[in-house]
Amino acid sequence: MKFLGLVGAVIGTLLGGGFLGAIAGYVFGSALQNAFTGEDESSGQPNTDYGYQGDTYSSSVNHQQQVRARFIFSIMVLSSHIIKADGKIMHSEMEHVRRFLENNFTAMEKNEGEAILLRLFDYRKQQGEYEWRRQLEGVCSELNSMFSTEVRSQLMAYLCDIIKADGKIDRTEVDAAKDIARLLLLNSSIVDSLLSLGGTELDDAYRVLGVSADCSDAELRRAYRALVKKYHPDLVEGMGNDVKETAKRRLQEINNAKEIIDRARAVK
Repeated sequence: MKFLGLVGAVIGTLLGGGFLGAIAGYVFGSALQNAFTGEDESSGQPNTDYGYQGDTYSSSVNHQQQVRARFIFSIMVLSSHIIKADGKIMHSEMEHVRRFLENNFTAMEKNEGEAILLRLFDYRKQQGEYEWRRQLEGVCSELNSMFSTEVRSQLMAYLCDIIKADGKIDRTEVDAAKDIARLLLLNSSIVDSLLSLGGTELDDAYRVLGVSADCSDAELRRAYRALVKKYHPDLVEGMGNDVKETAKRRLQEINNAKEIIDRARAVK
């Protein structure tokens, strides 16, 4: 299955016929199945047009809607990868994703996002890890072309919140998050930083700022300012209240980490 063919199908149905109809087509072998398999019905060859050929999906669809739909789909792919990293689907992690969808998208988009997530679990199981890896790399490549470093960093913060949702941090989930970070062209240390947020120990504070304990005060200030710029709530002003409140909390935790280090260094 071609990644962009799958994206095109999801985009088309989100904007037109409804994702559940496409899922039904995929499962029961209706005419929509070709959009998911990436095969052209007439030739049996891979479909390189990456979308529906009829009225469901066309270039006339509003670009902003397309980006929104692609964004939802991409988030669900990344969410699925983290949730299944330890081989289990935890209720607390699924609830975290549901709340994110509920607080930031329409009711229809929330339902469709949940349906996408469940279908992706099945897809990974049926297609195997090699094909899933291709899907994951394709999603990350697309996100890299669509969004800035700051936005991709916000996505990593969301994924790390999924890891922490069940109250424990599993090594396999951390490794999966670091893998995604690298695919998003970010330093994998961002995961350690984000997972250390909220910690009260000096070591946690240094991990949050991504510097060593022997760094200079100037290096510390540069690291702090870079984090503030990367995670400032203004960057998510257009998102829902849940995302904005989370961003404010994250910034406060960054400030707390800086204060812990400053106290330890007796910095005025």
